[in-house]
Amino acid sequence: LILPRNMFELPTLETLLASIREQGIAVSSISEMLARFDVNWPGIDAWIERARDPLSLIASSIAALLDPEAIVLGGRLPAELSQKIIPMIELYDDARREEPRPLPKFLLSETKVDACAIGAAMLPLEKQFFASMV
Repeated sequence: LILPRNMFELPTLETLLASIREQGIAVSSISEMLARFDVNWPGIDAWIERARDPLSLIASSIAALLDPEAIVLGGRLPAELSQKIIPMIELYDDARREEPRPLPKFLLSETKVDACAIGAAMLPLEKQFFASMV
């Protein structure tokens, strides 16, 4: 991620797993946590509270540098968790102009798998079959 580890707890599935384990939820791995995920488990709200500031910084940086229309939360993140996180994320915008710049919307990913893995798997196909189309 783009945040210094010594300043923020990284908002990762690993830290989410640690948070629910600290509250007594017995799960052996991230995969098991995701398969059995319950947004009402103890430790979820505390993790969201800790993840809010780093996610706000990441989203604000993306919005300022890339100016996207939307920021998609997803990958392996459960949709129920994304729905709880999105209202907590703050986009920092100084509004330095008379007309404020449009800010991106937050959307839930429509994929149920790891989008990064899908993208990485597509790279050889793109190179082999679609490179001449660019």
